[in-house]
Amino acid sequence: MAFRALRVFLLTVLLSGQAPVTAAQEPAQKNSPATTRVKLLLLPVRVVDMGRQRLEQLLPVVKQELDSLGIFTVVDANGDNELAQRANKLLKKSCLRDVICTRQVAVAFSADVLLAIHAEQSVQGITFTMSTLDGSTGRQVRQASDFASAQDEDQQRAMRWLTRMVASPILTVLGRERGNLEIACEAGGAVVFLNGKRFELNKQKKFRLAPGAFDVVAQAKDYSPFHDVVVVRPGEIRKLKIDLQPLPGTRLARLRELQARAEKKKQQPVKTKKKEPPRFYQTWWFWTIVGVVAAGAAGTTTYFLLSGGPSGQGQVAATWR
Repeated sequence: MAFRALRVFLLTVLLSGQAPVTAAQEPAQKNSPATTRVKLLLLPVRVVDMGRQRLEQLLPVVKQELDSLGIFTVVDANGDNELAQRANKLLKKSCLRDVICTRQVAVAFSADVLLAIHAEQSVQGITFTMSTLDGSTGRQVRQASDFASAQDEDQQRAMRWLTRMVASPILTVLGRERGNLEIACEAGGAVVFLNGKRFELNKQKKFRLAPGAFDVVAQAKDYSPFHDVVVVRPGEIRKLKIDLQPLPGTRLARLRELQARAEKKKQQPVKTKKKEPPRFYQTWWFWTIVGVVAAGAAGTTTYFLLSGGPSGQGQVAATWR
C-alpha cells in the first residue's frame, strides 16, 4: 500500500534529512525504475502581490518534472473547475500548518502526498516556496525556496529545481536500487560540491548514490561557477559534463575569444572575384592588326625615302610583301 510506504518514507526522511553522498565503489546496474506510484495532489497555488494566472502558467513545468520521476500520479486542483473549488473550500487559512486539516484534505482526495506552492513578488523578482506533505500523517516532508528574476526562463528554472528538491525524499525511499552520477569537467583544479560536500574533481569523478535530487556546484579559479539540481533515478547512470566558462577579462577568456574568431574566419567561404572578359585592346588579335598596320607604314616610308634621288646616283627600291 502506498500509505504504508509513505509512513516508512517519512520516518526515513526525519532521521536522515537527505540522500547520502558517497564516491562510487561498484558499477551501476541497468535502468530499473521504481514501480511503486503515489497519488500527488497539486494544491491551488497561493500568491502575494502578483496574479494567480502567472503562477498557474508555470505549473506545466512542475507537472513535467513530477512525471519525469516516474513515481507520481498527479491530480491538479488548479484552474476554474469543480476540483479546484472543492480544494479551495477545504483549504482554510493556515490549514497546511495544521496536521488534522492537512490529513482531511488528503483523505478527501485520496492523496498520498500534497504539494503546495507559494509565490511572493517584489521589485527584484519572485520568491517561490514549495513544500511536500505526507497525506497519512499531515506532516511536512520537505520545504525549499528559491528566488527568480522577472525573466521567464529564470522562473522556469526555479520551478524545476524546487520540484526536484521537494520530491527527492519520496524518490529516495521508493527507489529500489542505487544509481550512478558521473561528473566530468576539463577545467584545471576544479572542485565539485554535492549537497554541500566537497570533492576534488580531477577532470572526472563517479558517485554511487541513493536515488534523489542532488545540488551540484562546480568551481575553479578564473572560471564562473556552475550550479544545477540533478536527479539520479534508480538504476540510472547519469552523466553530467560541466563546461566552466572563463571569467571576463582573464587571460583564458581572451584566448578563447581569439580561438573563436579564428574558427569563425575558417568557416567563412572565400570570396572569389568574378573574372571580367578582356577589353578589345587586351586581346591578341587587336595587337596583331596594329603590328601589321605599323609594319606596312614603315615599308612605304622607306620606299619613298630611297627612290627618286639625283641623276648619276645609284637607286635602291624597297617593296613590302
